[in-house]
Amino acid sequence: MVTDASAVLYTATRKRAFFRDVNILIPSSWTPNSNLYKRATTQSYNQANVIVADGNYQKGDDPYTLHYGGCGQEGQYIIFTPGFLLND
Repeated sequence: MVTDASAVLYTATRKRAFFRDVNILIPSSWTPNSNLYKRATTQSYNQANVIVADGNYQKGDDPYTLHYGGCGQEGQYIIFTPGFLLND
């Protein structure tokens, strides 16, 4: 999914943007499975640019951003819901 999204982003931005590095943080409450993933070392949820979390009552499954600045200013992060990512 991330590889496909990067290709779409690359095409849509006329070869100006793509995903170079993607780290997916697994909740610490999950049972460790060294065959599938390893524990985060320097990455943290607080540093994330994209977060997958439950939606809120106003947005439902629509993606949204936490944004304090004005137009054209970078936001804190974007939130995708599981429903948005899993449902077509």
